[in-house]
Amino acid sequence: MRDLLKSLNELSDSAEFQVSWYLKDLASGATANRRGDVAVPSASTRKISIMMAALAAVHAGKLSLDQKVTIDARFQDNDSGTFQHLTPGFWITLRDAMVMMIIVSDNTCTGHVVDLVGLANVQRYTEAVGLTGTVHRYGIPPKTGADNTLDRVTRRSRPAWSARRRSAASASTSCPGRSSRPGSRRSCRSAPRSRTRPERATAATTTPGSSSRKSGRSAS
Repeated sequence: MRDLLKSLNELSDSAEFQVSWYLKDLASGATANRRGDVAVPSASTRKISIMMAALAAVHAGKLSLDQKVTIDARFQDNDSGTFQHLTPGFWITLRDAMVMMIIVSDNTCTGHVVDLVGLANVQRYTEAVGLTGTVHRYGIPPKTGADNTLDRVTRRSRPAWSARRRSAASASTSCPGRSSRPGSRRSCRSAPRSRTRPERATAATTTPGSSSRKSGRSAS
């Protein structure tokens, strides 16, 4: 375990952002952590405990993996996954809902799974397995920006990007095709004036690959 901790810390030290982790050796009971007591937004890592709570309910005979889950429009107002774009009213199995929740981080399926298990039961399961610092507040988190306070999101697992990484991301967005490495001397040149007719100017000067969707949302 000593060698593992050394490797983990070396990897964490070399990262350009803060890294948090907790480790427990199930054979010996030994534990170790790096910033393990620092609360951070969990984003979609919360779905692991939701899945485990659902499987515990299946094991207890309260739910069945083969039971039908009818896709309801009230769970489609979200920004992650594919089921938000489908016509509601069709059904899938609970097993498939959990599969989609995990492999594509589908929030519509997540909402249905939490609804079946019960948010309070998800929280109780999470605390029962030792994750006492984790707080589940929603079935589907509300659409909000990246700078929300911890009392508005499910908290714990994933640290936010460092200011340096966010700055580099902003540079690459504002200057497509240019280097975003710190200290780079390359700079953006002003785009040549468009000679298209006025009504087409906006379309002609739009950066290829750009999107009208607001940035800063993480899959949850």
